[in-house]
Amino acid sequence: ELLIWLSKFSSSHISAFRLTSALAFYQIQTSINQLIPKRKSKAESLKKLIENEKNKKDVKKINNIAINNWEDLLRAELSYLNVLSTISEDAMASCFVNRIRDSDALVRAESITFLTKWMKLLPSEYYQSSHFKYYGWLLRDADTNVKATVISCLKDISEFVVGNKSGKKKSKNNVLLTPFHNFVNESLDQVLSFIYYENDLEIKIEALEFIYSIVDTKWVASEDLLSISSMMFTNMEKYASLPTLSRSEERRVGKECRSRW
Repeated sequence: ELLIWLSKFSSSHISAFRLTSALAFYQIQTSINQLIPKRKSKAESLKKLIENEKNKKDVKKINNIAINNWEDLLRAELSYLNVLSTISEDAMASCFVNRIRDSDALVRAESITFLTKWMKLLPSEYYQSSHFKYYGWLLRDADTNVKATVISCLKDISEFVVGNKSGKKKSKNNVLLTPFHNFVNESLDQVLSFIYYENDLEIKIEALEFIYSIVDTKWVASEDLLSISSMMFTNMEKYASLPTLSRSEERRVGKECRSRW
């Protein structure tokens, strides 16, 4: 009932009501999405207990009373999980899909930020190719802050799917990589255009950091990487003098550049 009430307010003609109710709605949805993996883990533990008890070699040692109790708990847990999943799905349809198109740029930015959180919390439900269309839409948004937010969210997804901040690589899971890979193939030109043509420095930096986060995947053509690298040498005539490096420093910097690119 609370979600229904918030959903109605999120469609208000007053932007402040839409923003406040949408944020409250998203916080509740986030809490639900945090519960689902925990309850799934509990259900799997009950299944394992039942299976282990039933598979005892000595039939006389099987505790049927315990099995019945565990099965009752399992049914209750699965029923609860079904309710949570239904609420999560309905919430996506009743609020998010409308607010991602909101006329208020802040509502659009918050919506894509929460979707990114949900992808990492519950990838089985939210890490879907169909959900990446929202990132594609907002990459072409008229608002600068929205575009910067989207690219920042894409960096988070890259760290989640491809690697992490410590530099350790995740296992090469094609099922996990495919939706993100398909999105990058479709939207890479748009991201590169931010680096080449965007006047806003924040977006340029965010786009560069995103490209760097996926550079080891080989999804970015070497020609594009060379074009990006060459940009550091543009407008050099503006500088009266440039810092010089010793030979050892040149070797060190060259080695670092090669290892990164």
